[in-house]
Amino acid sequence: MYTAFIVGTAGSGKSYLTNALVNYLQLNEIHAVSLNLDPGVLHLPYAPDIDVRDYIDINNVMHQYELGPNGGLVAAVDLITSQSAGILDEIDDLSPDVLIIDTPGQVELFAFRPTGVVAAKQFGGKKCVLVDLLDGNLCRTPYGLVNSMMLSLSIQMRFFFPQLN
Repeated sequence: MYTAFIVGTAGSGKSYLTNALVNYLQLNEIHAVSLNLDPGVLHLPYAPDIDVRDYIDINNVMHQYELGPNGGLVAAVDLITSQSAGILDEIDDLSPDVLIIDTPGQVELFAFRPTGVVAAKQFGGKKCVLVDLLDGNLCRTPYGLVNSMMLSLSIQMRFFFPQLN
């Protein structure tokens, strides 16, 4: 199985890219499966084959730990690895050729917390790549492009997976 983690800043289009990649692969008769790893997303442009929201309810997390929306999202993302057995069972049941993983909207939740690296190792397998989607609005100026590329390099150094920007 090949795995691609779709990462990028909030609003860069990760979910739309996930949808497009899965549709493209399926049209070309490749068994592709999508995994949503964002427990806080309300609407997606696709119906994920596997959804972390089936395991973690952000509203319950906020209530249980008495957290606001930001703290609740951090805690919910940190809980992903505790649900890995169920998610891995779903992946095994679907037995995809390619697994496309849509990561949380805020890149720092996945890329710079210990949970992201652990989840990448759990779900990524041996044939894994990161796809870092750069936000075109942030890259309009040379300064913005350099900042985006530095963030991208920082992500690459965190995971040490092959990365496409």
